[in-house]
Amino acid sequence: MIRIDSIRQPRVTNQDKVSAVFQKAMAELKFKLEHPEDFDLAQIIQPNKVLILANDMYLYYSMKKVINYDFILQDRYQYRP
Repeated sequence: MIRIDSIRQPRVTNQDKVSAVFQKAMAELKFKLEHPEDFDLAQIIQPNKVLILANDMYLYYSMKKVINYDFILQDRYQYRP
């Protein structure tokens, strides 16, 4: 799991899809993954609860807006049954 709220915030518009924001975050972290499709962008809703965001959705419309704006990149297969 990688916290991306502590890095310089990439510019995000209401037209950016989750996959584009994921790529911006990876570039900012200077991370190069062999298989980026194995990771998800997720919004932290509570300390032990996250909202996994679908790659083809627009980030602005798919995230919860009444909660904080902390996001993580997490291994897709580590947290799913």
